[in-house]
Amino acid sequence: MVGVLRETDYHQIREDFESEQQQLSAFSDDDDPTTIAVVSRPRDTEIDAMCDEWMPALGMPEKHLERFWKYRSGFRTNSAVDNPTQRAYDEARLDHYYNRHIQTSDEAQNALSELVSRLRDGEDITLVCFEERPEPCHRHRLKEIVEARLSSRYKFREKQLTA
Repeated sequence: MVGVLRETDYHQIREDFESEQQQLSAFSDDDDPTTIAVVSRPRDTEIDAMCDEWMPALGMPEKHLERFWKYRSGFRTNSAVDNPTQRAYDEARLDHYYNRHIQTSDEAQNALSELVSRLRDGEDITLVCFEERPEPCHRHRLKEIVEARLSSRYKFREKQLTA
């Protein structure tokens, strides 16, 4: 049985979180999904308390995020730009850089293999990051990558190691 893979944002988790709880997992039923923060580093220390796990290897590399934030800040002050977040995402080429990071980082490959294995074992997982909308966001791309690996009959990491 394959688990369910979801995505959400830090703000939604924060709304669901009760401040007196130590961790969501400590006060939840077994049927609740494991929440995994997929950020390179938290901008707010509360995310550590609100998520069950933190996988920085699956986060967007910091230098690309900083470029995105700079573009987005500039586009937000320009009334001619209809969607500053999408425009900044495109200008910073975050899809390209995130795909490259996932393909070339051993840590990211190991984390992906772990996620796929856990989902195949039936664990439900929710990917959490800071962007409120699923698109554009690297967690949306990450979900697509994990789903592609789940549906594939090939085991990517094992195939590379045995070749």
